Parts: sequence; C-alpha cells; structure tokens
Amino acid sequence: MRVISTNTHTIKQINDDFRMDLLLGGELWTSKEQSQFANTSAGFKIRDFYALANSRDPINAGGGIGPRKKINSVYAFFNTSYKRELYFSATARNDWSSALVYPNGQGNNSYFYPSASLGWVSSETFELPDFISFAKLRASYAIVGNDTDPYSLSTGFAVDNFNQNQNLNMFRFEDDTAVSVNLKPEKKYSFETGIDLRFWESRIGLDVAYYKDNTKNQIIPLQVPSESGIANQLINAGNLQNQGVEVALNLKLVDSPDFSWDLGANYTHNRDKIIELAPGINEFRLFGNPDDSNSATASYAYVGGNYGDLVTRRGYDYY
Repeated sequence: MRVISTNTHTIKQINDDFRMDLLLGGELWTSKEQSQFANTSAGFKIRDFYALANSRDPINAGGGIGPRKKINSVYAFFNTSYKRELYFSATARNDWSSALVYPNGQGNNSYFYPSASLGWVSSETFELPDFISFAKLRASYAIVGNDTDPYSLSTGFAVDNFNQNQNLNMFRFEDDTAVSVNLKPEKKYSFETGIDLRFWESRIGLDVAYYKDNTKNQIIPLQVPSESGIANQLINAGNLQNQGVEVALNLKLVDSPDFSWDLGANYTHNRDKIIELAPGINEFRLFGNPDDSNSATASYAYVGGNYGDLVTRRGYDYY
C-alpha cells in the first residue's frame, strides 16, 4: 500500500475572541496485493531438517498478483471558536475510487461527504449554581462514503461446455453474479447529540449521548431465482439503522497530592433495525443455507428486524 499526501494549514487569530483554523489537502492512495509461497513435497530427505532444499521431491512454489485499487481524494477541515463558549468544526472530502469504474470507463466513482459539529460551553455563558462546575452541549452530523472491492464491477462471461457435446459452448457470468449498470457508492449518515455535566469542582461527571446512524445504498449480492441464469445481482439496497444512548458516570472519590481514586461506570443501549432492503424484498440471506442438509442454520436480514437474525431448520419448520 502506498499513500501520498499533501496539505496546507492556515491559522488566523482575528482578535482575542475569535480564532479560525483551515486545512486543505489531497491524497493519493494505492493498494495492490502480491503473494508468494513455497513448500516441500513428499516429506524430507533428512529428518527434522526444516529447509526447502531438504524436500524429497521438487518443491511446490508459486505466487501471483492480486487486485489493485486507487483512491484519489481532496479534503478540507475548518475549525473556529468564540471565546471559550462556542466551538464549530466542519469537514468536506471527495473521493474518486477505481473500484466504482465500469470496464467502459464510466461509473459513479466520485462521492462527496461532509460533516459538521457544534459545541456550546453554557457554563461560560451563564452564571450557573455553584455546584455546577462545567456544562457543555454538543451536536454533530456526518456523512461517510464507501466504495466496494476491486473488480466487483468488472465481472464478465466465462465459457462452459455441455458434457454431452464438447463442441457446443455455453456462456455464464463469472461467479454467477451480474452487476447492475448504475451502482452508487455506499453512504452512512450519522447524528449525535449530548451533554457533559460536572459537579462540585468536577468531583462528579455525567456524560449522556444519543446517536443515530443510517447506512444506505449498500452494495450487496442479492439472491435471484435460478431461472434467471445467475445466482446473484450486485445492487444498491438497504437502509440499516443503528440508534442508542450512552451514559458515562465518573466519580473522583479521593483527590490528594499523594493519592487519588477515580471510579467510572458506563451504560450503553443500542438497537439495530432494518428499515428497508431492495424494492419488493423483505429478507436477505447473509450467510449459510438452511435448505442445505449440511448447514441447518443461516443468518438473515429482515425488514423490521435485526441485522443477522439466525434461522434454524428443524424438519420443515424454521425458527
């Protein structure tokens, strides 16, 4: 893997109250895979002498070049603050991925994703009761883009032969998967808000956060009827939602020059839910096959259910 980055950073102190930071940059990211292997064959000539040269038969060796992928990016980071009360940050990034280019050079390989966050230290703005030593409200919203594996959009035809007539050829899609003609990059939309409170000279700290994530346009191999001549269709589908709350409680039980004792406790509750799959599709098998006698359990995604629900076969019933 090779990464080349360049950026320009500017800091501006407007006055005693305002400060701004701006960072502009670009990145060239390249990844490629290579493999080599060698092993002895038919055992060793000399016992317990572990060397390739000690192979009884000629050694097995090989290797190859794996997939390659390039991502070119430009990005910007902006931060500003007012006194010690308000803090605002924004980012913007655009990627161009080779994995989202079709063999004809077309494709939705460019995807833009921004983010913004705002923090307000209300204890610096208002005169709060003496027992409240710090109070901060925060909120953020972000979009994150994602591509797919290299060559996923480049599947072509392979040649099969009918067993009874070697002169009659049959063509099929490689990996039995057809690719949709207008695949888009995956996007994740995230929102978070929270409050940070500290009491009695920060001896007690309480942080409460609520978050919600929605991942859309996931690139998935959707199973299709075998009568179509293929097993899967690579499509954009789905809206997977995660939401929950996080609570952190910190207690400073002892605070002295020679000894300190802090105690922390965390609580998290998360719920994932399938909002939608593909049009007309209410379930999607993630892995496993309950219809196979060798695999009686499979993992599914159901609309309205959790991601990865398990289905187990018992006779002709599914649970």
